[in-house]
Parts: sequence; structure tokens; C-alpha cells
Amino acid sequence: MIAPNDKITDKSDLPETAPVALVEIGNSSVTCGLWSDDRVQELQTFAGNKVDDVGAALKQFAAQGGSDFLSAVAIASVVPATLDCLCEWVETNLNLQPLVVGRQIPLPISVSVDAPELVGVDRICNAAAAFDKNKQACVVVDCGSAITVDVVDDEGAFIGGA
Repeated sequence: MIAPNDKITDKSDLPETAPVALVEIGNSSVTCGLWSDDRVQELQTFAGNKVDDVGAALKQFAAQGGSDFLSAVAIASVVPATLDCLCEWVETNLNLQPLVVGRQIPLPISVSVDAPELVGVDRICNAAAAFDKNKQACVVVDCGSAITVDVVDDEGAFIGGA
């Protein structure tokens, strides 16, 4: 079992016996999905960031295969208050320790800026995904609640953005 302060260094550290619920908490919406068979399934997006909506989706995922269907809940969030509430909900209702990007799950790439704590985990994950796909320096544009433009260098490090 993965403890709350354990670090996940690669996918092989996750239990393989059951799917992992994925949650991305943004400023204006929350997206949930189920990672199983090496792909995201059952993607759902909710306006706002209400823990009750996310909880209902997670309960639905968990109910698909019995009490031990989910092996973990992995969360990336830019809204600390919602993150804290959801972590408590997961512990109480699913009896799982949530795995949070930037806490138990290390950031997927290095962040080479003066104040890395000011860069949202969403921007870092977007940059990591773009570099993983392209394997070279790239510019990432995200048109969500805000329009962000971020840069990844040839070594795969997040080097800034606006």
C-alpha cells in the first residue's frame, strides 16, 4: 500500500491490480477519468469545483468492480481548498490515501524558474505532456480559464511562460 508521504517515481510504483481514478481540479471545472488498460476512460467534466460532484463520479468508478476496484486516486489541482476537501473525502469514503501531483507524485519535469512554487501544477503537467509527445523543445498554449503560454527546453525542463 502507498502511504500518504510516499513518492511515486514511475508507473511501476502504482498497484496494477485495479484502475486508478484521475482528477484534475482547475479554476473553473473539475475533470475525472479512470486510468485502466493504459488509457483514460469514462472522462467526465463538471463546471465549478464541487467535491460532491467529483465524489459521485469517484463512487461510480469504485462501484464498477466491487469494494477494491480502485487501486488509487491521483489528483492534480490548482485550487488548494478544493484539493484539501477532496483528499479528505477520498480518505473517508473510499478508504484510500489520495496521491497528489507535487506531493506523493513528484512533478513530471524539472521547473527551472526563479519561483517554481508560483507555477501551477496544471501548467507543469501540460508542459510535461507536450515534451513527452514531441521529445524536443516546445511551446505550450492552454486556453482554459486563462490563456497561458509555456516553454519547455530541449532537456525537458519547464523554463517559463506567461
